[in-house]
Amino acid sequence: MKDKIHCVIPNVLQLFKIQNYRIARKVFLTMKLTAILLLVFNLHVSALTYGQQISMSENNISLKDAFKELRAKTGYYFIYNNDALSGTRPVSIHVQNVSINEALDQLLDGQGLSYKIEDKIIIVNALNKPVISSAEVQTRTITGQITDNDDGSPLAGVSIRIKGTTTGTISDADGNFSMVVKSSDKILQLTYIGYATKEVTLTAANKYNISMSLEAKQLNEVAIAFGTSTQRELTNSVTQITAKDIELRPIANLNDAIAGAAPGVQTNAGSGQPGEGPDIRIRGFSSITNSNGPLYVLDGAPYEGVINNINPDDIESISLLKDASATALYGARAANGIILITTKKGKRNRNNINIKLTHAISERGLPDYEKVDAYQYYELIWESLKNGTSGSPEQASKDIKTYLGWNPFNVADDEVVLPSGTINPQARLLYPEDLSFKDAIQRTGLRTDLLLSLMGGSAKSDYYVSLDYLDQNGYVIGSDFKRYSGRVRVNSQPVKWLSVGLNLYGNYTKSDQANESSGINENPFYVDLLLAPIYPVHIHNPVTGAYILDENGNQQYDPADYRPLMTGRNIIAETLYNINQIRRNSIIANTNAEITFLKDFKFSTTFSANLGNYRSNVYDNATIGDAVGVGRATRTNSMTAYLNFNQLLNYEKKFGVHKVKVLLGHENYLSYYDYITGSRRNQAVEGSSVLDNFTTTTNLSSYDRLYKTEGYISRLDYSYDGRYLASASYRRDGSSKFHPDRKWGNFWSVSAGWNIDREDFFKADWVDLLKLRASYGEVGNDNISGYFAYQALYDLNYNNGSEPGALYTKAAADSLVWESNANADIALEFGLFKNRLNGSFEVFHRQSHNLLFPVSTTLLSGVLTQNANFGSMRNQGLEINLNGDIIRKKNFKWNMGINWTTFKNKIISLPQEYENKISGTKKYATGESMYEFWLRDWYGVDPETGADLYWTGDTVTTTVADAQYHYTGSAIPDFYGSINNTFTYKNFSLQLMFLYQVGGYAFDNDYESLMYRGSAGRALHVDALKRWRNPGDVTSVPKRTTGTSMYDSDRWLTDASYLNLRTAAVTYSLPKKFISRYGIQSARAYVSGENLFITSARKGMDPTQTYTGSPSYTYAPSRIISFGLNVTL
Repeated sequence: MKDKIHCVIPNVLQLFKIQNYRIARKVFLTMKLTAILLLVFNLHVSALTYGQQISMSENNISLKDAFKELRAKTGYYFIYNNDALSGTRPVSIHVQNVSINEALDQLLDGQGLSYKIEDKIIIVNALNKPVISSAEVQTRTITGQITDNDDGSPLAGVSIRIKGTTTGTISDADGNFSMVVKSSDKILQLTYIGYATKEVTLTAANKYNISMSLEAKQLNEVAIAFGTSTQRELTNSVTQITAKDIELRPIANLNDAIAGAAPGVQTNAGSGQPGEGPDIRIRGFSSITNSNGPLYVLDGAPYEGVINNINPDDIESISLLKDASATALYGARAANGIILITTKKGKRNRNNINIKLTHAISERGLPDYEKVDAYQYYELIWESLKNGTSGSPEQASKDIKTYLGWNPFNVADDEVVLPSGTINPQARLLYPEDLSFKDAIQRTGLRTDLLLSLMGGSAKSDYYVSLDYLDQNGYVIGSDFKRYSGRVRVNSQPVKWLSVGLNLYGNYTKSDQANESSGINENPFYVDLLLAPIYPVHIHNPVTGAYILDENGNQQYDPADYRPLMTGRNIIAETLYNINQIRRNSIIANTNAEITFLKDFKFSTTFSANLGNYRSNVYDNATIGDAVGVGRATRTNSMTAYLNFNQLLNYEKKFGVHKVKVLLGHENYLSYYDYITGSRRNQAVEGSSVLDNFTTTTNLSSYDRLYKTEGYISRLDYSYDGRYLASASYRRDGSSKFHPDRKWGNFWSVSAGWNIDREDFFKADWVDLLKLRASYGEVGNDNISGYFAYQALYDLNYNNGSEPGALYTKAAADSLVWESNANADIALEFGLFKNRLNGSFEVFHRQSHNLLFPVSTTLLSGVLTQNANFGSMRNQGLEINLNGDIIRKKNFKWNMGINWTTFKNKIISLPQEYENKISGTKKYATGESMYEFWLRDWYGVDPETGADLYWTGDTVTTTVADAQYHYTGSAIPDFYGSINNTFTYKNFSLQLMFLYQVGGYAFDNDYESLMYRGSAGRALHVDALKRWRNPGDVTSVPKRTTGTSMYDSDRWLTDASYLNLRTAAVTYSLPKKFISRYGIQSARAYVSGENLFITSARKGMDPTQTYTGSPSYTYAPSRIISFGLNVTL
């Protein structure tokens, strides 16, 4: 220690240029004195430990129990022969602050036993035998089992040795071991590939059940572009989701697992259709007219298939790559972030069978809009008629049945509403149970998910096999999803320098679709929303209200040819009689090989093929609906093929404190799409929807598309002593979507990191991690305007009689290039108090350039527009991620994780044609957000007349054409994020995840529809009851009348803040002592829920549905309650 100190002094003097040597000498002497005092203190503590005082009070206990009590109080281990203790009598002892020797003397007095203490071991012998040293005590056999600390599965092939010797054994296939030890053997040392070395002190026990944990490197390993890294070495923004995070959630779409997982990542509600999931946005929006969705990469290959084809139970991890440093190696497709999916593989020297069974029920997870009932509805419509076309109370009472087309009450048509405007007190609904299309269209959804997986391996190979069956019935009739999937993954290392692998996955899905994307008449959700609560589902006797049955005694669906709204339609009948079905199958094969040579080099190659087929069968019946009297059908088939081939050369070398990693690579990608569709009408025979059963062809078309990319990859990583990190990556990409002279682009990034806590000057022991990192780079987006962005295009099938013809539709754009995205990122990561509190603060800046727009061309060109690169847009924001153990006790733990994101979006420049262009409720303009609302300025309701008032900019007007438009707020929230709580008590755990959003606006078009004043048969919101009625009334709801129009204005803007309990799960792990009797390694029973509740500014509105702030009444997310059992053998 003196040498070290003397060595440091000159450096310190030179560094700080200390001129006064006396001051330095005093400092040095103080340091020496401090060191001596610390040494004395430690010696004193050691002496106290060795000579510790014991207090003990026990009555009539056995010597074995007494030894256990002393072991607990002192930490000493006892070695003895059971035969020596067999004839001893119970003892009583009452001592206070005595030495270990005094306590032992009392316990062994008169027992015919002696003892000897060596280090921390007490050897007990019979008096008729000489007291011998621990080295001379007889040998014994110990047994035990080695298991994984996480899941309790046995570990085969673990090396178990006596520390410091060559004596040892290995565990068998069940993790069991047996070995002979001497009394002089003190410590067992266990080693296993991928696991942290563990040492176990030998005691008097003969059986040892030992658990081993993964190495810190394994635990902290994160999947990144074309490789892996550790959290310590990362210089970019990556968040990882593990299999444990999703294994107990009832999800069919992996995008559901991403919701709330990381700051900077937004998910919308998506569709509640079984099998569907949310859309993902990472750090805002990069494009105005093209895709903002991330690129998915599955096991190293870009994935453009259907997301619900991937079984979430097969996923080992999902990495979310957010900044350019993390994504640049994907070049022209990386502008919107990367979702990196890694599937499970087997574990060597262990074999497991896992069975997972889940049953679930589901219902609509969003509350309904509050609407008036039939009685209130008639009064409101009567008032509209009185103030409108009828002109008087009496006439309104007479006209109301004609206006609505139906009378569901037991009184005469002109007596339902009295001239006073109140409902007739004698009026009663004839069939109240049959006036809800919602009740008829909805049901309790059921879900069954059964998974069987096998994994294991030997010293040189591993395997993973899974079979999964999912059957999910949605809460809307006619919406079902079935998936059959299987995976086989095998890896082998036949020789030390060669590893090979095969990953084969196949699935088949069948989905019956609710007609949510159709027009208002055939969309069951709009019918539920908009149809007034006076129209029956079935045919009734108009006088008695009795059901009119068919010849088979069944209720008949009402054809509704009398209704003023949705005339001649019955959505229940159409849903049951029509077919809207999608079938898919796909096979994904991934094969890889890796060669290690010259010690530090690795060459790997991966070939991936993804082949898929799609078939859609749409049939509209001839009984009711759009195809009444004829029937019609459409069949659509498509085939997709995605091929990816890469070759990677890795070099990794340590030079003292220097560590260098180099990656060079090449990648080819091909996407082929073949599509054909045909439609026919005039059905010949009932019961068949094949096209041959129809007489007239109405549509027949087909096309195919080919898309290719090629890229050259390079990355350099450098680490100095684990403190200073630097990385640079470069990819040169070529895309077939651009002209040959423009198809190549350069994408790159640089990043650096500084592990401050590893500096010598940093002395805060309570800080486990303190890292500063920063990155900058440029990536691209070639997901623009189809496959022929730069080419002149003609549409076929524009024939002149028998003469073929084509229509010139798009001008060539040879100078077109991809949209580019420049990213800057800086972050501070930390871990405190033995990582009890950890998190990060991160600032990002994204600026898009060369945005693609269809711009105007000259009339001489023959077309109206041409693709061109104009415009730029910026997203910048702050992300905060905090995670901590609020309580960490032996039997109870409470962990909380919070992430929080805020960002601003701003259009920097636009082409002239797009400047101030209005798109629905938005207007694009430089300096504004792309989701800024542009609406009429609604002023309120005139208290004297009940008319709508608008602001012109100078004054108030009732003329809607004079209303000024203005920017009224953005759909982008002030901030959003998630709160995750996990409570663990013994074998129980409770997880709660909340998603939240504060600020931002939603244009509630559905609420506007329910407040409509001039359309007969349309349902009304309860807010209509607050309408203006008399001069002087102060209200926000105008006077009711007929024949009026509704206009979009800021009246319909609503706060889009929400709180969503997205996930709740209670898990119980069965005791291992119990289940081990039956050969079970682990078993967990669980109850979980998804979308348990959502709060919003207006009941019924879904602020989570879209990023644009324009939600619509569609297939809302399901509230799912599931019960499951997960067993590992």
